[in-house]
Amino acid sequence: MLKVKFNFYILVGACLILILFHKTVFSQQESQTKEKTIAEEWQEEIETIKKEWQKEIEDIQKTWKQQRESILKEWKEERAKATYLMKISLDEKDKNCINKTLVDHKDGKITVTSIATADTEKEARKKALETGGKILERALMFVDIDDELTVGDIIKRKKGGITEKEFTGFIEKNSIKTSKEANRLKGNKIQAKEVMEQPLTGKKGLINVTKKVVLEDSKKKGIEFFTVADISQEDIKAAEKELKEKAPVTGLIIDARKLEFSPSMFVSIRTQKNKEIYGTRNVDLKKAVDNGMVGWDTSLENAKADKRIGKNPLTVKAISAEKSGVLIIDDKDASLVLLAGKKSNFLKNCAVIIVVR
Repeated sequence: MLKVKFNFYILVGACLILILFHKTVFSQQESQTKEKTIAEEWQEEIETIKKEWQKEIEDIQKTWKQQRESILKEWKEERAKATYLMKISLDEKDKNCINKTLVDHKDGKITVTSIATADTEKEARKKALETGGKILERALMFVDIDDELTVGDIIKRKKGGITEKEFTGFIEKNSIKTSKEANRLKGNKIQAKEVMEQPLTGKKGLINVTKKVVLEDSKKKGIEFFTVADISQEDIKAAEKELKEKAPVTGLIIDARKLEFSPSMFVSIRTQKNKEIYGTRNVDLKKAVDNGMVGWDTSLENAKADKRIGKNPLTVKAISAEKSGVLIIDDKDASLVLLAGKKSNFLKNCAVIIVVR
C-alpha cells in the first residue's frame, strides 16, 4: 500500500512538472511571438518614416528645381537684351547655387547675385556669399581698363602693377552687400539670396586702384597729343566760324553706335593720324575717378539730356574703333573739339559721353 501511494505521488509530481514545463515553453513562445510582432511593427514604422522623408526630400528638390529653372529663365531673358554697356553672364554649374554677374558701365558697377540652398539659413548665406565673392573677384579680373589691359593683366605683372593680395584686400574693403533674403522652401531647406556690388568709379571704385598704373603706361606709350599746331589755318577758320555761331560748348558727345566698341574704364579719343585729343594725361584725374572718365549711353537723346555734358554739347561721330577703349574721329571734327575745349574746360572736366549700340 505504501508503495502504491509512493508511486502515485511520483506520478502527480511528474504531471505537475510536465504542466509547468509546458506552461514555460508556451509562455516563451508567446513572448517570442509578441516580440516578433513588435519588431515587425517597428520595421513597418521605420519604412513609413523613410518613405515620408524621401518624399519630403523629393518635394524640396522639385521645388528648388522649379525655382532654379524659373530664375535662370528670367536671367537668360535679361542676358538676351543686354547691350555693350550691360554684359550679363550666368554660372549654373553648382546644383545648389546659381549666380548672375552684371557688368554695368552706364551705372559704373559690377553686381553679382547669388542664390543658394542649404539645411540652415547660416549655411545657405555662407554658400551664397562665398560663391558670389569668388565670382565677383573673377569678373573684375576681366574688366577692360584701357585699350591694352584688363585688371588681371595688372595683377600678373611682376613690376609696376598691383599684387593679388592688394587687389583682394581692396575688393573685401570696398565691395558692397546691397541686399539679402532668406526663404524656407517646402520642407526644411532654406534658400538664401545675396547681392554684392563693386563700384567701377568713385573712391571705392576699381578706377581708383588702377589709375596710377594706367597713367604711367600712357606716358610710356608715347602717343602724341593733338595740338593747334596740327590744324591747318583753313580748318581753324572754319572751326572758329562754326563755334561763333553757337553758344559756348559745355560738353562732348561721341556717337559710336555704328561701331563694334567695347567700353573700358579709361578711354582714348584720337585723330585719323593717331594723335590723342582726349586721354588720361589731359584730364583731371580726381574728376575721372569720381565720375568716370566718360559717361555711357545707348540713346543719343538721353545723352543730350544728361547733366554731365551741360546744356550745349558738341556731337561728333566716331569713324572707327581700335581695340577696347580707343575711338577715332575725323580730323576736322577733332579740330572743332580741340578749339572748343580751349575756350572751356569740358575735356579736362570729363564732360564727355560716348553713345554705343
